Amino acid sequence: MALLALALASCRKEVAAVAPAVTADAAVAVADAGVPLAAPKHLTLADAPAEAVLRADLHELLGAPDAEARLVRQLETSSRQLRDRLVRVAPVSHGDLLAQLTRLVAENLEAKRGLGLTYDERRISRQIIDYEVFKLETFVATGVFPKRYFGYLDEQGDTAAYEVRLEAAARKAARACNAWLEQERATFRVTEQEVVVTFLAEGGAILLREDQAQLEAIHPVQGIGLDDIASGFEQLGPLVRQVDAEAGTHLGTVVERRDGRKLLARLFTFEEAVAGTAVMWVWEKRIAERKLVAKGRAPLAGRPLDEQFVIASLVYNSGVLFEEKTIQGLRSLQLGDYLADLSVRSKAKYPELPVLAPKASLALLIGGGDYPEQPTSWSAVYHVLQRYGAYVALARFTDAFDEQGRLRSAPSAPDGGAALRSP
Repeated sequence: MALLALALASCRKEVAAVAPAVTADAAVAVADAGVPLAAPKHLTLADAPAEAVLRADLHELLGAPDAEARLVRQLETSSRQLRDRLVRVAPVSHGDLLAQLTRLVAENLEAKRGLGLTYDERRISRQIIDYEVFKLETFVATGVFPKRYFGYLDEQGDTAAYEVRLEAAARKAARACNAWLEQERATFRVTEQEVVVTFLAEGGAILLREDQAQLEAIHPVQGIGLDDIASGFEQLGPLVRQVDAEAGTHLGTVVERRDGRKLLARLFTFEEAVAGTAVMWVWEKRIAERKLVAKGRAPLAGRPLDEQFVIASLVYNSGVLFEEKTIQGLRSLQLGDYLADLSVRSKAKYPELPVLAPKASLALLIGGGDYPEQPTSWSAVYHVLQRYGAYVALARFTDAFDEQGRLRSAPSAPDGGAALRSP
């Protein structure tokens, strides 16, 4: 607590130094002179320490000293617990770790300013503080930081209308897929969580964030990565028709045969992109199931839902059924040494992966470095770590899905929430 008290004292000093209080006498004098009072200066990481920025943002957002104090205490407690877990990688001082987590949390809050989003104490606790702890620990352990998809399921901001449509389309498509799988006597099913995360990971998130003009005309391959759509839709024709009937889509007219060749006839609507992802997810899970059976390994239905997601995602990205050791290492988020070694061993054939071994990842962040850019690359394990991290984060830090991977009812604005907005 001594460290916390010191940080808070430092924060108060910095706030006072940057935005000195206006006394009552001074306020009256300025008002009498007809000069409007200037708004207090908003602190940013460019002109104030992270502790001061964090406290100022929390106060502006919540305006509730008790809640603000609880969140600061949570950050300190979480950093101590994380330090104890990181000992297996390398010793790190609590002060250094707390300083970097404070910076990362402050950066997260700052990035949301002016977006009109609603954040209450609970959401800040889970989706900012808990998430940043999770992100740092996952990056150290795997070399890959998890994707963050919270904002695509909160029905806020400029993507809100599409988020409602995403959820509706995922529900309908998954329902149709599972009805068909039951008719086919398949032992596995698909979940709405699998469909949503796969759609976002394969390109939906980029379209929602950066290219909304394309959301009503989505290329199946270039837009959302459905490379095998021609074969998949042809082999699963009855499923395509069943999904179309349930979801009100027209997937059956997207691919056509012309002169003996399968050609793309038109682009997807937004709902069709989600529904098409669901159909292709069934296709990939069937391939994964056949590969498991051929190897005499446990089928999908007998495995936890997140493990099914990992196995099928690896097949989705590479066509390969990975060894159980790799699957379980990925699922436990502990493949940093594996990926770093893979990158070195493969550099004669492929570009180096943007990953570091655990000790180097920890040293980078503790030294004040930023997470590296991690764009698309050639490794299926690398890619699936990104999306599996998002899958886990959605389960841990939101109420979007239940334990069976089903979307819950539409979220409502949290009580007492306040919008993050620019001063």
